[in-house]
Amino acid sequence: MKGVFYMEIIRRTRMLKAEEVREDLDISVTQLNLFKKIGILNPIFLGKGWKYSQQEILDFQRDYAGLDVSNPKKAMEAKKIVDENKRLAISQFKAGEIV
Repeated sequence: MKGVFYMEIIRRTRMLKAEEVREDLDISVTQLNLFKKIGILNPIFLGKGWKYSQQEILDFQRDYAGLDVSNPKKAMEAKKIVDENKRLAISQFKAGEIV
């Protein structure tokens, strides 16, 4: 049908299971656990396991765009860059440089 497109309805409060996050990001169990361990992703333990908010995943995709997180060393370096960018943005906002 011409002009028709598929749009998935997003329930923003729906939490994602680890398996869903791994599948969506195409990463291994080891890499997801690394992201959790060093604080790149911050899941919440609910019910029977760790759950990730959809916003957490969207923020990860935005914040780490263009950075290499393919191994532990590179992931930790990328986290330092992201943390510094966030710190700078907050200080600029407080100084009135960002409106």
